[in-house]
Amino acid sequence: MTVLLFLTMFPMLTGFDLWGLMNYPIILAYMELILSLSLMILGKDFYLKGFKSLFLLQPNMDTLIALGTSFAFVYSLYLTILINLGSSHLVHNLYYESAGVIVALVMLGKYFEAFSNKRTVKAIEALRDLTPALVWLKERNGIFEKPVEFIKPSDILFVKAGERIPLDAIVVKGESLIDQALISGESRPIYKKVGDKVIGGSINLDGTLEIAVEKDYLHSTVADMISLVNEAQLSKAPIAYLADKIATYFVPFIIFIALISSLVWWFKTHDEGFAIKIAVGVLVIACPCALGLATPTVILVASGAAAKKGILFKNGEALQKAADIETIVFDKTGTLTQGKSKLTKVKVEGSLTTSKLLQYAASLETFSNHPFAKTIIESNGLPLLKASQVKELAGRGIYGNIDKQVVHVGNVAMMKEFSIKIEKEEKEESIVYVAIDNKYHGCLIFEDIIKTGAKELIADLKAKGRNLYMISGDNLKITKKLANELEIDYFAEVLPKEKADIIKDIKKSGLKTAFIGDGINDAIALNVADLGIALGSGSDIAIESGDVLLLEEDIKKVEEVFIIAKKCLRNIKQNLFWAFFYNTLGIPLAMGLFYNQGYYIDPMFGALAMSLSSICVVSNALRLRKL
Repeated sequence: MTVLLFLTMFPMLTGFDLWGLMNYPIILAYMELILSLSLMILGKDFYLKGFKSLFLLQPNMDTLIALGTSFAFVYSLYLTILINLGSSHLVHNLYYESAGVIVALVMLGKYFEAFSNKRTVKAIEALRDLTPALVWLKERNGIFEKPVEFIKPSDILFVKAGERIPLDAIVVKGESLIDQALISGESRPIYKKVGDKVIGGSINLDGTLEIAVEKDYLHSTVADMISLVNEAQLSKAPIAYLADKIATYFVPFIIFIALISSLVWWFKTHDEGFAIKIAVGVLVIACPCALGLATPTVILVASGAAAKKGILFKNGEALQKAADIETIVFDKTGTLTQGKSKLTKVKVEGSLTTSKLLQYAASLETFSNHPFAKTIIESNGLPLLKASQVKELAGRGIYGNIDKQVVHVGNVAMMKEFSIKIEKEEKEESIVYVAIDNKYHGCLIFEDIIKTGAKELIADLKAKGRNLYMISGDNLKITKKLANELEIDYFAEVLPKEKADIIKDIKKSGLKTAFIGDGINDAIALNVADLGIALGSGSDIAIESGDVLLLEEDIKKVEEVFIIAKKCLRNIKQNLFWAFFYNTLGIPLAMGLFYNQGYYIDPMFGALAMSLSSICVVSNALRLRKL
């Protein structure tokens, strides 16, 4: 494409014949013919679809591209024959570049569209990975490994510690802590015992379970998530058909005036060549060359500038949508908060020091998989002590012998189970109590820390008149406390599908809505929202499902997404104006309406006008590099 443009437009614009090819018109004509024909062959789908749509009386942009480029190519081919017969001056009237360049530009746009759609497949594949391919099925004569697709409701499955729960089920034997964060978004593991429900895709942390399957693979929570993500992706293209809607009226109109203009001049002049030139001129100047550049160029420049700021827009539609957002819904855990608990306070009773309390707790927690265990160990500044006869009680805590003393580290349920009296039960939600020889000695208090910049972001967005909500799968007490601190409306104890339903309800009110999340449980909401913004530190599924990806941890980048989008949309509108301005101005002149007054655009100058409109569009888009 670049070579073809350089061959044709450089001499026309500068008057300088770089390679001296104007002295060899037949060679120049054949070079342009080969280059443009190559591009047209690569874009053969436009011709197959465009002419098919024309014959079915349903013309679209492919039809206009096919007709305009075909006329330009055939007319140029006719002139090439005349050049070959000696009319070398006609080399200036060739329009091969119009045919080849238009096809190349539209193919480039189709490529970017196809590239962005690959994320749908990746997101669904990542969701499928939540369900193990093989499961342990308990039968009368033993436990056997079976493909998950063969499992039926009421089958009994055996799930070891560290394995994923394969399907939605009810616990029939055993007890364990279950990490549901990827599915429900709850920040803490949930204790499950006989009779409790477990969700497919969650992780069995520390106990062996036997579960009775409630739903088979095709009807599980994960399968529902896959279906909803797929459905949301397919339905998400409100502007995808805009060009074809315009083409429904624009294309027949252009074809009609091209034919009428050509016939009028043929009857008036009886000059077939001039009549053909009129038709070609109208179709060539009406071809959406600048229109094809108007949006993609802005998107490429703006996307590059945004990427330097750590913001990745996955497609042009995301940029356009972000400019119109009125309501923003935040996931809680991992988005507005750090997503992991932090030891914020240590309270001690009696003569035991804070360091010693932490040392005892950390020495026992090395035997535990509980999420708090790692935090306790990292907070300990002293060497670990040797612990023996250690036993972990699922959902309650852990105990063992240290320095010839029995140390208990766990929740209030463990303390009550061992008749350990707590002087003052703490009100905070996430508490780990420590007792030595059945006597309470203190506690560790954990909180999910608000991310740096989250409060400022919410205040700034509120000041700009946006509606804000926080949504979480966590319990009401934790969610409400955080929402009050952030001064934001909230929804608590919400499942993944319910997140999507809340987004849908907001959208029904007519408000353009963005959802910001980082977890697997956010995948559906990210797709259902008008705009999904995923954090780069989040799960692969969230990253693939979002329209916009924040590559850096700084939550304040959310505000820049909307600033960049508004500037980008304004630039696109300016470009569309210039693209249509040249067409509107050029078509009447190409029709010969002002021919008698001395105003007429030859197809050669029509091609030049198209190039000038493209230059204007590209130059305007390049201003976005300074975002």
